[in-house]
Amino acid sequence: MKPVRCFWKRNAILVCCLIISIWFIYNKSNRSSVRNEFHSGLSNPGDIRYLINNKHVCHDYRSVFCIILVSSDITHFNRRVELRSTWLKSNNYRPKNVQVVYLTGSIDDKNVQNKLMLESQTYSDIIQGDFIDSYQNSTYKGVLGFKWVSEHCRNANIVIKTHDNVVINLFLFFEKFAMHMNDRELLGKYIRSNEIVRVKGSQYYVPTRYLKGMIYYPLPYLSGLAVILPGKLIPLYFNASITSEYFPIEDFFLFGILTAKINHDFSDTSKLKYRDLTKFITSDERYWKHCYLSLKGNCNLLIVYQELHRLDTESVWNVIIKNRIQSASGHFDME
Repeated sequence: MKPVRCFWKRNAILVCCLIISIWFIYNKSNRSSVRNEFHSGLSNPGDIRYLINNKHVCHDYRSVFCIILVSSDITHFNRRVELRSTWLKSNNYRPKNVQVVYLTGSIDDKNVQNKLMLESQTYSDIIQGDFIDSYQNSTYKGVLGFKWVSEHCRNANIVIKTHDNVVINLFLFFEKFAMHMNDRELLGKYIRSNEIVRVKGSQYYVPTRYLKGMIYYPLPYLSGLAVILPGKLIPLYFNASITSEYFPIEDFFLFGILTAKINHDFSDTSKLKYRDLTKFITSDERYWKHCYLSLKGNCNLLIVYQELHRLDTESVWNVIIKNRIQSASGHFDME
């Protein structure tokens, strides 16, 4: 009986060790996945390190009229080529000095990284941050843009933060909107309140540890699809991000939390204000085509984007150019 007892004792110990090992591996993996799902190991958004940094985009000029920060998936090589040949071709807007950079994260694929480095060498307009390139890390991508402007493009008068599935009619913006901007104003699609998405799997998912117990976002903010702001405000936003806890939804973090944090230090007369551009924005293809081609000079559409599929940037651009040729001037109602 003694050998039998020893056999069971040894096997019980082995089973216990196996269970403990599985538990340890599972928890380590789970903690890692939770940490990397949103954080990429950064303690706060201000800790971002450059992997690719084209420092001299703005340095060669005394003043840059407008710098455009384009959040772009690292694999969207063809899309960036299309953007450079359409509405983000700087030469289109001369004599105004317009500069463009594309913001990306990183990927565990040497071929993709090598291709991105070649793209950077070719166009000198890539800014890459040391964080995983994913929708959940869009917050880091936005802060990366603010960090870069604060360090390398302080001479920009206007900053536009947008995405690579958006087209902005910069002709219209420069001629009708830019002149009405003031140095305490942010322009974009205003969102007074929105329900917080708690459904896992949604790209807008917010874990329960953020805004715990809340159903709706507690602050107004601007949609991140396109936000226009004075260049002198960018250092304020980046400094505010350095001491702010990460939040997984870029729009709310950049233009809700940080705006509120900045305004906390100002009097009512000097607080930052939002200017709502919602009526100048559409994702309806039939509408923007009708507006640009039929209304001509009376079309006041500033921003076109697509929600469910890739925007045909070239088609939108061709229609904008046709509209511009057909009507050099026209009535425009800012109200």
